[in-house]
Order: sequence, then structure tokens, then C-alpha cells
Amino acid sequence: PAGRAAPLVSSLALPKGSPGTEQEEDVVRQTTPRPSAGSTGTLASSSPAAAAATAALGSTGAETLGLPPEGPSFWELFAAMTSHRATESQLRWVAEHGALFTFPSPLPAIVPDFVGVGDPAVAVQLLEVLTQNNAPGAPFSSRTNGFAAASLLATGLSVTNAMGEEWRWRKAALEPEFQHLRLLCEERCLFEAVAEASDELLRRLDRAAASGEPVEVELVCTRFAVQIMLHFLFGRLLPFDEHELRRCAKQSMRFLFWTLANPPPLRVWGWRHMRSLRRGNEEAHRVFAKLLEPEVARMFKEAEGTLAPPPDRMPGSAIANLLASEPKFRAGGVAALASEARVFLVGGFETTAHALAFAFGTLAEARNAHLTDRLSAVARAALGPRTAAQGPPGGRGGGAGASPAAPWFARPTRGAVSASPEVGASFLEV
Repeated sequence: PAGRAAPLVSSLALPKGSPGTEQEEDVVRQTTPRPSAGSTGTLASSSPAAAAATAALGSTGAETLGLPPEGPSFWELFAAMTSHRATESQLRWVAEHGALFTFPSPLPAIVPDFVGVGDPAVAVQLLEVLTQNNAPGAPFSSRTNGFAAASLLATGLSVTNAMGEEWRWRKAALEPEFQHLRLLCEERCLFEAVAEASDELLRRLDRAAASGEPVEVELVCTRFAVQIMLHFLFGRLLPFDEHELRRCAKQSMRFLFWTLANPPPLRVWGWRHMRSLRRGNEEAHRVFAKLLEPEVARMFKEAEGTLAPPPDRMPGSAIANLLASEPKFRAGGVAALASEARVFLVGGFETTAHALAFAFGTLAEARNAHLTDRLSAVARAALGPRTAAQGPPGGRGGGAGASPAAPWFARPTRGAVSASPEVGASFLEV
């Protein structure tokens, strides 16, 4: 509302001395952050809060750092997070306390201070510019040891829970896989895979519309989101059960959140529930390992030249690129790279499926018919006419076996999307 961003509430350890040490109790609470000699000062002047945060953090973390002014109590934060009122509470807190504020610890040296961040520029500065996740000399870490340990149990070792140098090399290897030009690389056919999944989704919805059959839209979206993630990871599709994947992803997330939200004494008190969650997480590990590890093992052999790629594998997949570019992934073995693939798969399909399902549900309401028309007009203007041309190389989709009711976008669309930032802006406007 009114252009305000809800704050990202996270646990910030701002210790004196080297980041990542057990010195959170040494944090000095101040009403205004104190500039340090190593301040980077790289934020736009339009964000005083961001400039103040930058000055407080500095570039070395070598002196005691201040926290923002005190805001709501820790118990207000706890009540909001445990009663599903977090969003409305965050909006109210920003209105009452501004863009940066501290939830003071009720038990110093046991419970950390929490900081609410309602300024996007501060979030960018902390999470992109300054964070090094406990690498030597880093001024700020977006990850606590507790989070890393809980995430390790839930997903296995990956960039989401690695620390220090382990995090650094994994991030450096993975980041190029999300660059715009690599995602649109023609030989990879990821763009065509999205178009193919979209056409299949349209056929599914058309059949439902003709028959009057209800659609469990989140499950349908889950299927197509998983297809895209598997193509991104492996360059081809694998057989999977979307019901099973959804269930297992939720079991892992429940285990992760319970572990993060409850310190060890509460886990002992709720040991029956914790045992049930642990069993669910172990089952999820087995299901994802069964899906991912054989394919990762095959790609290890393909990278070594001892096994030919299957005919349906498109070149340039994320796993193939990681094996080619980072020797440490090869040294870590199949299980190490499979856990990275698992994080991508779970993080990719759930978020995408939820967003698409919500969008479809919103557009399906009669009162929003005008939005559907506008979105259709923007899509046609941005992407051009659809054709019944050949699909991607390798015989997948489109081509001779394609249904004329589900034609492909013309091949020049790839260049239009790559060269036209205004395309995305038009969709966001709608």
C-alpha cells in the first residue's frame, strides 16, 4: 500500500571483530548507527536508511557496530510469526517505526536481536553487495550457523547452507547459470521447453473448459514447473510423480521451519512431533535421491566420456555446465551435486507453481475479465503471432507430431525477448 515495501525480517548478527564468531552478545545497541572508517557508501542518496546501514556495517566489520532504533518488542514479532499475521504486522510496523528498526533481544547472549528491513535498497546492499556468508574479512553474513545446520539436514549440502569458502566457490559456479544469455542459449532449447509446456498446459485447460471438469490448478502448474526445472538441470525430462514431489517438498520445508523456529530445548519437549517431521524429511530425501541421483551419475559418466548422452538430452544444461566448469563438483561426487539439484528443483517448482496457480485463479474470476484481455493484448504485442512452425531440434514438441491447435511461437521471438527489456515491464504493468 502507498508504495511501501513490507520489511524482510531476518536475524542479523552484527558482531564486533571477525564475522561468524560467537560474539553476538557484544552487539552494542544504539539509536543511530555509527559510521566506520571502512564505510563503502555505495548506495543512492535517495535512501538515507540504506546509507546509514552501509556506514554502520562498513567494509571490514572491525569495530563495534550499531543497530537501528528500537521498534516493536521481540514478543510482538514472535506473536506475529506464530499466528499467521506477519504480513499485516510488517506493514503496520513500517508505518509506525520507519524503514529500519530493531526487535531487542529479551535474553541477550541467548536470543539474538532481530532487525526489520523495510527499505529495498538496504536489502540489496546487505544481501547482494556486502554479504559473503562468513568468508574471511566479510562485513556481513546473511546466514547464521543455526540456519546453515538446519538447512543442511533438510536439503543436504548446497549453496543455500554452505558457509565461508565453500559458499563462495559454489556461488561463483552457479551464478552464471542464471544469466540471461545463457538461459536463452539456442542449443539449450530452454525457451522452447517453456513454450512446449505452455502449449501442453493450454491444451489441458481447453479440455477442462470443454468438458466442465474442475482443474486442481496448483497440481497442474506443479507438473509443468517441474518439467521446466528438470530441463534446466538435465537438458531433458525425467519421469516423476507430481503428487509425490509436492508432498515431499512440503515435508522437507516443515522439518526445516520447525528446526529453525524451535531451539533444542523445545525440540526435546516436542520430541514426538519432531520425530514425525524427521521421518517425513528422510522420506523426502529418498524420493528426491531416487529421481535425481541416477541422472546425475549418468551425467558424470557423460562428462568423463565413458557414456554417450541420450538422444533427447539438449546440450548446455546446468548440471553439464557445472561438471565442466568446476572441478570441486566432480570431486564431491554424485550425492554432492544431487543435493544442489534438489535445492534448485524444490526452490524452483514450488514458488513457480504457487505463483502461476494464484494468477490463474485470479484471472478466472469474472470480475477480472478485463485484466485477462489486457494481458492477452500485451502478450500478443510483445511476442508476435504464433505459428505452426517446427519445434526445437531433437524432435521434441512442435514439428510433424504437433497438434495444429497448439502452434509454436515463431523462432524470432527468442531475439525479441533477449533484446527487449520493455517486454517484461509490460507484463509487470498488467
